[in-house]
Amino acid sequence: IARSVQNIQIQLHGPVFSQPSQHLPNNVKIYPPCEHSKVPDILKNFDIGLIPFKINQLTHSVDPVKYYEYRSMGLPVISTRFGEMTYHAPSDTGIYFINNSTDFNSLFNQALTHKDSEQDIIAFRSQNSWNQRFLPLANWLNSSS
Repeated sequence: IARSVQNIQIQLHGPVFSQPSQHLPNNVKIYPPCEHSKVPDILKNFDIGLIPFKINQLTHSVDPVKYYEYRSMGLPVISTRFGEMTYHAPSDTGIYFINNSTDFNSLFNQALTHKDSEQDIIAFRSQNSWNQRFLPLANWLNSSS
C-alpha cells in the first residue's frame, strides 16, 4: 500500500513483535504502543483507518476493536475481508475492502470521499455501545433466572 500510494502517510501504532523483512518506505512511520485513553486523540489526525489483517484460521472469527474505534470517529475503513468485517459491510458504507489486485490509489481516493454525517456517527456509537452489544446476553441471563 505504502509503495503504491506514496502521497499518503501511514502510521502504525502499537507493539512490533517481529521486525519488517524489508526496508519500509519513507511514508510509513511506526509508533510505540500508547495508553488506550490516547487513541481518540491519535485518530483525530487520521483520514482513514486501516485494518490489513491476514486472512487465516486465527482471524476467521475476529471482530476487531479497531473497526469500532475508527467508525465511531467517523473514519472510513480500508480492510481485508477477514472475520466479522465481511458481515459489517452490507450495513456500513464506510468499509472498503482490499486484496492482492486492488488499485490502492483508486480505493484510497474513494475512501477519502466518504463522509459520515454527525447523526450517522452518533447512531453508530449508540448501536455499538457495550450496553447495546451485551443486551442480548443480559436479556438471556435475566430470562433464565
